[in-house]
Amino acid sequence: MKSEKETKASIVCPSPQEVYDLFKQLNKVPRPSWHEEKAAEFLHQFAEKHHLEYQKDEHGCVVIRKPATPGYEKAKPIVLLNHMDMVCVAEKGKKFDPLNDAIESYEDNGWLKARGTSLGADNGMGLCMALAVLQDENIVHGPIECVATTNEEDGMTGAANLSPDFVKGRKIINLDSEDYDTVTVGSAAAYLQFTSLPYTR
Repeated sequence: MKSEKETKASIVCPSPQEVYDLFKQLNKVPRPSWHEEKAAEFLHQFAEKHHLEYQKDEHGCVVIRKPATPGYEKAKPIVLLNHMDMVCVAEKGKKFDPLNDAIESYEDNGWLKARGTSLGADNGMGLCMALAVLQDENIVHGPIECVATTNEEDGMTGAANLSPDFVKGRKIINLDSEDYDTVTVGSAAAYLQFTSLPYTR
């Protein structure tokens, strides 16, 4: 039986720099809510580059699947859950077209910030954590599914309309949380109800 020290030493994770590098690439892609087509294409190109299976549903949600490390094929699939859209706001006087302009990010005393606009770390950072896992060839794992939903910031319509068979996994790690130093057990969700009423003018 392995000692605790040996077990800890065998755990491999992507480096923070890998995540930041992916995030800087993602921030070149405009992705406001309701307009995530370019982000979906970014994910498509990522999947092709790494020879991974890619699928998009009718609401623009994307799943990228990575097969298990040999010997771990029978492990239960793990879903890494994210959303690809972001809130796009700019400071007064800042010329910014959210449909076409990239986010200008920079480092300030160890923090990543944006010049005059929102940064897109919600949920771009979580998405890039998942992509870093997908591209890492040293992690031993079972089947992985990275899901990126659309329009989370303005109604959660992508997640609400996600087909149950779009993902095979039933164990989810939600990478969209509030606090950078806190692990949240559970996941926010949404239920949309539409009601029709007769109306006579």
